Amino acid sequence: MTSSALLGRCVRLLFLAAVALLAQPAFATINCEITPDSVTTLIANTGDNLSVGYTVGGGGCGSEATTTTTIITDTTGGNVSPPSESTVPGSRISFINVGPVAGTMVVRIECTSGCFGSPANLTIDYTVTATVPVSLNLGAVGPTTFNAEQGTTRNIQVIADDNGVPAGTTILWSASGPVSLSSTSTNTNAAGVGTVVATFGPGTGPASIFAARVDNTDSPVNFAITVTPPIARTIGAVSGNGQTAPTNSPLPNPLVVEAIDNGLPAPGIGIAWSIVSGDATLVSPTSPTDTSGRAQTGLLFGANPGPVVVRATRIDEPTIQTAFTVTSTLVRTLSALSGNNQNAPTQSPLPNPLVVEARNNGSAIAGIGITWSVVSGDATLVAPTATTDTSGRAQTGLLLGATPGAIVVRARRSDDPVSTLDFNATRFSIEGEPIDSSFFRIGGGLSVLFAGGRSGFVYVERVVGKSGFTQTNLALGIRGEF
Repeated sequence: MTSSALLGRCVRLLFLAAVALLAQPAFATINCEITPDSVTTLIANTGDNLSVGYTVGGGGCGSEATTTTTIITDTTGGNVSPPSESTVPGSRISFINVGPVAGTMVVRIECTSGCFGSPANLTIDYTVTATVPVSLNLGAVGPTTFNAEQGTTRNIQVIADDNGVPAGTTILWSASGPVSLSSTSTNTNAAGVGTVVATFGPGTGPASIFAARVDNTDSPVNFAITVTPPIARTIGAVSGNGQTAPTNSPLPNPLVVEAIDNGLPAPGIGIAWSIVSGDATLVSPTSPTDTSGRAQTGLLFGANPGPVVVRATRIDEPTIQTAFTVTSTLVRTLSALSGNNQNAPTQSPLPNPLVVEARNNGSAIAGIGITWSVVSGDATLVAPTATTDTSGRAQTGLLLGATPGAIVVRARRSDDPVSTLDFNATRFSIEGEPIDSSFFRIGGGLSVLFAGGRSGFVYVERVVGKSGFTQTNLALGIRGEF
């Protein structure tokens, strides 16, 4: 080979080597690194267990590589596993266990052995944001299993909450069997309660109502109902009607009703009592029927007399009622206590006042106005009106005129002057006699003189008038000198 040919071959070899050297980075990288299989920013609930996948690989990986999983920062109280793994390169999984507290976790996976190269990714950082999970709850208000009478209606209610807080949401309703609903969807109120009206029938037998949150249909509430035939309900008065008693006193006997369902006594039925008219107070406004289907209440009359109407209503069927009529009575009396049949000279006052006593149902009553009037005779009242005191008494005085003779004074209660319960007036009679000025006296006496200047006497005198007036006067005495 000539020298020029050898030189040419060497130049070509050097050129090919340079081209190969310059082209190598474009075709292959000699390294071993780790790469994530998915996103490294995660959203989770507290308590979640997350698995994150990554791959150990590259053009220069050997037979084994070691990776570690560690927590860089954590405010949730979580943990990770496994802490390290040494195995052949390929796909691997680490577990991030989020703690019970809302917060953030930063977890690092690092290839600590068997990875090399430039460039080469030797770490992966996962950022987890944890929040408290929202529990979309739905529960029944009241029983979920019950009987319903055909032809009746009932409010069916559920309550929704998010982690215990009343939820504003939409409730989806559906039903099967002999029942119909007022709506297929309703909104909850401020308390989280959703309501639908169920109408039972036509027909009898099993029926179902279903309720579910529109934002969580996986947890519905089911109501199981048995639709029963209509019940013949009645209520009747057993005893207590037509009673009477004084005002401000209790009724002697209770008012008693009986509830009947389909001809049999109905125990446990609430009875509502009410005063329709009149002045009275119920002892108990509600009472349940006992095992014999009976319920009762007492009554206290007020101060105003007259009829009192009491109504008894079945709470389970308010249109079924019965009524009692009882009467409170008030007996008003006015009696002369003192001052009757007095005598006094003309143009002089009576020695004692005229006193009356007012009573209601036998008890002294204060504050009753008494009007006084002179029915006949010559006299003037000291006070024409008076008011009874706490003992029920009132009084007035009387000044006699110049004309002698009988005088009649009447007292009347002002609270009941014309009613059939008005009381007989009390008359006070005061009489006087004229003075006989035509008379003469006949008398005589005896005196005795004792030693020491003392003496005694007795004198008897007879006075006789023309009009038949007579009077005898007797005088006794002792005299002495000092």
